[in-house]
Amino acid sequence: MTALKKISSIAVATAITALGALPSAAHHSTAAFDNSRVVKLEGTITQFRWINPHASIKIDAKSEGDEPDGVWTIEMTAPNVLINDGWTRTALKVGDKVIITGAPSRGYPKDPRVRMVTLTRPADGFDWGKKENDKFD
Repeated sequence: MTALKKISSIAVATAITALGALPSAAHHSTAAFDNSRVVKLEGTITQFRWINPHASIKIDAKSEGDEPDGVWTIEMTAPNVLINDGWTRTALKVGDKVIITGAPSRGYPKDPRVRMVTLTRPADGFDWGKKENDKFD
């Protein structure tokens, strides 16, 4: 292979890699959530996923207000950010009772999902996040 072909191959591979990273950078926007509203959910954890780009929780919840009861997906931040806040991959377990507040999805009610702002586990006083009367941004 000639030097020109090697350089061309490297340039093409670099361009493809860079273009592939664009969707993941765009994914980290909070535009999918209505940050002007707060949903309060109380329920039982049915799943806790410690994965990138966001950890997540599923809870079988009763909601406060007009929101429907049932299974909600709670989107958290990245595990490395959670680790810096003192979290571990075993911080939550299926069956834990929690109270969560967050910004609801703009696709709500078809998309019962929130971006977590606070999480409290009443059984042992675990309390994470901003307080309910804090602003989201």
